[in-house]
Amino acid sequence: MIEDNPGDSRIIQDMLAEAKNIQFAVDWKQTLKGGLDSLAENKYDVILLDLGLPDSPQRSVSFTRVQAAAPAQPIVIMTGLDDDTFAVTTVRRGAQDYLVKGKTDTDTLVRTIRYAIARKLGGDKQFTLAELSQYNGQDGKAAYIAHNGKVYDATGSRLWRGGKHAGKHVAGSDLTEVFANAPHGEDKLARLPIVGVLVKEESLQQKLLKQFDNLHPHATLVHLSITFAVGAPFAFLGWLFSGNATFEEVTFALLGLGLAAVLLSFLTGVISWILRYETKAAREFNLKFALGILLLITLFGTFILRLTSPQAVLSQPGSYYYLTLLIVQLALALALDFYGKRVVYS
Repeated sequence: MIEDNPGDSRIIQDMLAEAKNIQFAVDWKQTLKGGLDSLAENKYDVILLDLGLPDSPQRSVSFTRVQAAAPAQPIVIMTGLDDDTFAVTTVRRGAQDYLVKGKTDTDTLVRTIRYAIARKLGGDKQFTLAELSQYNGQDGKAAYIAHNGKVYDATGSRLWRGGKHAGKHVAGSDLTEVFANAPHGEDKLARLPIVGVLVKEESLQQKLLKQFDNLHPHATLVHLSITFAVGAPFAFLGWLFSGNATFEEVTFALLGLGLAAVLLSFLTGVISWILRYETKAAREFNLKFALGILLLITLFGTFILRLTSPQAVLSQPGSYYYLTLLIVQLALALALDFYGKRVVYS
């Protein structure tokens, strides 16, 4: 356990001590460096990681460094931040699960640790319902069952011989609904190894959108927008100091290209938000949206001003107002870049 707060550490260890039918030996480290040193010397069954550590610059660094030090060991994030967006992002980057301190009880903690270990041992495979149905336990096939999105291997269980249980449940199916009426609890499933997760069959549209997103068009367009935003004020300064009309023409071209890039990056950003973050709201997303709208308005207004009133823009004091607008658009683009990095790397 890598946790800097002694109070939180004591609570977690007390919960683990209360667990039934299982004993935990906890090696507690209070800093990221202490945790990394221990990982270099020992092999653990599971890592409980608090992300807000005193010697770590930001949350994502804590996770990526621990993950790099122990790529084969399951990591369960323990944090006081109830942030669904960050939870989804961290799990997609390789964490096995994510628990909020203060909202976790002993049963949840123990079950999460068990599942994390089982998944890391061989539970990364994804099954659709059609693929799951092939593992029906008949004719020598393995017997897999699904419950709450997890796929369990019941092949070795005497209760699932021949792919059937209690004469009415069959392997190769999702038992989430029927399990609610079962005479036993979910703890029975904890004895079975987890071999994967159950996923919904993607539509052709979803597959195409994912392929599109894998090309990272949003990141490409954002960087183009920043490049145009940086270039425009410097090109216009070149015109102010030299009087060379080419600099002013380049400024106008960069404005037009920047406007097109921002429009497209806004569209691809929305698509990325839907695909990667499942439309989860967060402060960084709200700020990015607001800054994107402001940048779009500023770019559009500046472009229209130059297009319709070139004489006013290229005369005194109009040129200084024009330069001010270019600098404002540069500041907005850099702010967007800053908060965009926080979304990606936090």
